[in-house]
Amino acid sequence: MPWLIIGDYNCIDNSDDKRGGLMEIKFEGNSFTWDNKRKGARRIQARLDKGLVNWEWIDMYSSNTIKHLNMIAFDHRPLLTAESKHLSKNFNRKFIFEHHWLEMDGIEQIIKENWCPDSCNKVQSLSEIGSMLSKMGKNISVWARHNICPIEKELKASK
Repeated sequence: MPWLIIGDYNCIDNSDDKRGGLMEIKFEGNSFTWDNKRKGARRIQARLDKGLVNWEWIDMYSSNTIKHLNMIAFDHRPLLTAESKHLSKNFNRKFIFEHHWLEMDGIEQIIKENWCPDSCNKVQSLSEIGSMLSKMGKNISVWARHNICPIEKELKASK
């Protein structure tokens, strides 16, 4: 089931403060979503409001983004989810390789297929290595979504 949760997340400053679960969806507009409405040096602005999504949301609504609308009456900007013409599957997330994946079926094949598929001797530059790592990370992420997520769901259901 796809999830989108929008709200005031001032307890999580950035995506480095958490791991796993929901991911922050990209936004368009002014980055500050809150303003204390004071003048001069006493004015404070912050990005407190965010949209968080799960993998199912990304699969179904990959071109959606959060739009930060103009502040009218309140100290928070209204947020609107909408299909974006310029953003697609570009979410604030980092690829993290989990060491225990090496013990699971299928991961070795993904690595072999994506790391030096022809010959490592042909690699000419660091950017080529970066491209290979990026491609492998994307393919491992797809593998993990199809192999790890069902296991996590089963564990949650059994509790």
